[in-house]
Parts: sequence; structure tokens; C-alpha cells
Amino acid sequence: MPHKNLVTIYGCATYQKEFLLVHEYMSNGTLAAHIDGQISERKTTLTWLNRLDIAIDIANALDYLHYHGIVHRNVKSNNIFLDIDFCAKLANLHQSKKLNVEATRVTRDLIGTGGYIDPELVSKGLLGVKNDVYSFGVVLCELVSSKLAKHYIQNEEETLGSLLCTKFENKALVELLDPRLGFQSDIKIDKMMTTTAELAFWCLQCPQNLRPDMEQVLEALNGIKQGRYEINPIKAFKIFHHAELERATNHFDTFLGQGGFGKVYYGKLQDGREVAIKRFHEETDKTVGQFMKEIDILSHLHHQNLVLLYGCSSRHSNKHMLVYEYIANGTLSQHLHGSSSSKLSWLTRLNIAIETAKALVYLHDSGIIHRDIKGSNILLDDNFTVKVADFGLSRFLPEYVTHVSTLPVGTQAYIDPDYFETGRFNARH
Repeated sequence: MPHKNLVTIYGCATYQKEFLLVHEYMSNGTLAAHIDGQISERKTTLTWLNRLDIAIDIANALDYLHYHGIVHRNVKSNNIFLDIDFCAKLANLHQSKKLNVEATRVTRDLIGTGGYIDPELVSKGLLGVKNDVYSFGVVLCELVSSKLAKHYIQNEEETLGSLLCTKFENKALVELLDPRLGFQSDIKIDKMMTTTAELAFWCLQCPQNLRPDMEQVLEALNGIKQGRYEINPIKAFKIFHHAELERATNHFDTFLGQGGFGKVYYGKLQDGREVAIKRFHEETDKTVGQFMKEIDILSHLHHQNLVLLYGCSSRHSNKHMLVYEYIANGTLSQHLHGSSSSKLSWLTRLNIAIETAKALVYLHDSGIIHRDIKGSNILLDDNFTVKVADFGLSRFLPEYVTHVSTLPVGTQAYIDPDYFETGRFNARH
């Protein structure tokens, strides 16, 4: 397949039962060799702008392959070659797989390299173009950090990709960036590298449907080069049709609960994922505002102890709905005050408190005040891991603002008395 960012194959031959491929010579070697400094003088030759151009070149190649329904299956820096002008070309397509465009299939044929391979391919056998998106996310990690993924394989859960995700969640991405690339002295490079690291985070998302496609990744990288530094992760979320959500919920026949602005129903999507669908009450300016607020907050936040937003109905739909991961173990309130209360040991309760505190620290560090923390908004999964939910009353509090005055909102018995009296709230409330 001819493309400027794919290594050109000139021909082939057989010799003594060996099959030989003849391809163009790439005089500057592999990206891995430059990052790892295998040739001593090379580690400093790749400036940040060189690296960004390399990322754009490979995103171009993958977008082209995916458009034609081809999954590369082994995207890594050792398969990225550089010519004399440092133009990047993707090589080793012999393990690639042709699929129907946008199709995903189940396979037992696990091809890939440790540290780069998609965890969902390993655990579920899900083969599709989003496998390449994950691997490309790891390459982006390598470009911003000057660290090779192969040196960070501690076990299945401790990889360079997981390290970047942890740094992102802790708002510590700067700790992963290579200072030799100049981000500390050049604010433009700082913004470009940080935004590229954020893009890598979204490429590494599980499940696969939360990842952008390569066309979106390419668009984002070109935007970064042109000075647009805002990654919009909601592009990785799905916009659901109303009819699709009606089918998923069997016309909303399984009621789970009710929040301040809508009712929540159980559903099952066509791909088998169980979901909780919040359907907002009557369409007023207020409910539409809450709908937009939850999207805005949850699309920009990601933490293991916050409920995950899969997508939403169209903003122009007659009924506004949000589609969340389904948390099967119910709420903390149900466990504390229902018939199952005796099942929560003290250590489990202490861990619930710790995880809820972690979620709140993350929110407050992000400038978000939840404003309705209570047992019924703390969900528990099968492992009793906390997922804080219901952001309909949340507010953004900028760093330079010490408090905001508003009409008190929240739930009686949980609301801070000082806030109730004065209407002034901050993170301590």
C-alpha cells in the first residue's frame, strides 16, 4: 500500500527456503534507537518539534491503514523508521490484519509487544483498529518522556502507559516529561508536550470505545503543532441515538434510582456493556444546563473513584440522557441501612472512606466542588471499589476564588450548616 509514511517494499525473493523482502533503506534508523541512545550521539538529536512531526507522520500512516480496514497490530518505536530528513515511516506490516472498516472481532491470536499491546486484546481478545490507537498512545509516552516502554514492563499493570495515566490522574504529568526537550524554559514547548501527553492518556483508555480514532488523533496533533492546546476528550465518547437507548433499556423498564435532575435506568448496549442511563426530567433551561454541566465536568475528569461517563444522547435530542458505566453493587446507603449492612466489614468501610476521600481530593485539585456528597451518591462495584456519582449540583471554583455565594443546595443532614446559613461555599463545605 503506497503511502509517504509507510516503508516502501521494492520486491521480494526466496533464497535457500528463506523469504526475503527488499524495502527502501532508512538511513536514520529506528525511533527506538534515538530515544534509547543506542547510538551515543543520537539521543539529543531529536528536538521536541522533530518528535511532534514524527508523531504526526505515524498518525498519518495509521489513519490511512485504518481507512482501508487494516490493523497494524504491532505499533512500536522499533517499527518506526526515520529517513535522512527525519521523516517517519511505519514498517513491518507483515503481521497486519484486514478487517471490515470499524469492525472488531474476537481472536486468540495475540500479536504485539509487551508494553505496547492493548490490555483489552490480551484480556478479551478484542481485535480492531483501537488496538493500534492504544499502542500509538504508548509511542506518544515515549516521545514526551524519552523513556522506552520495554524498560518499564514490571508486570501487566505497571507499564509506561499506566505510569502516564497515574501521573495524569495525580496532575503530575510534568514529572514524566523529559526536561532536556526544553519545556522548562519555553512555554510553547511546555504546552505542546503537556497536551501531547494528555492525548496519549486518551489513547490509552479502557474500554476501547473511550479512545479516539486515528483521524481524531491526527487532527489533535496537527492542532497542537498549530498552537491549539485543548484536547477535547468528549470526542472519544459516543453520541447515542434515542432509539438505541430505548432498545438498551427495553423502553426504560428497569428503574434503578432517582437523582436531583432525573431518573436512572438499567440498560445493556448492543456490544454487551451494562450501563446506567440517567434520563433528565422535563426539558427546561435548568435541566439542559445540568445535562451540559455533567458532560463538561465528567468529560474533563478521569479517576478510578469517579463514575465513568460512556456517552450521551444528542444535545439536540428531545430527551437528554447520560450513559454511565453500571455499578452493580448499589450505593453505600443501601449497604449501610439495608438488609445487606452486615456484609460490610470495618476494613471495607475504612477503604470506602479512603477511596471517597481520594475522589474528593482529585475533584478539589481540579477546582470542582461536588456539593452533594452522601451515601446514595457513593456507588460500589463488585470489588467494593468506590465510584462517586451525580455531578448535577457540582460547581467549578477557580484557583483565585476563595468562595462562591449561591443559594444553598445539597441534601438535608449532609449539608454543611455554615454553607446553609451563609450561602458561601468552598471545598471545606
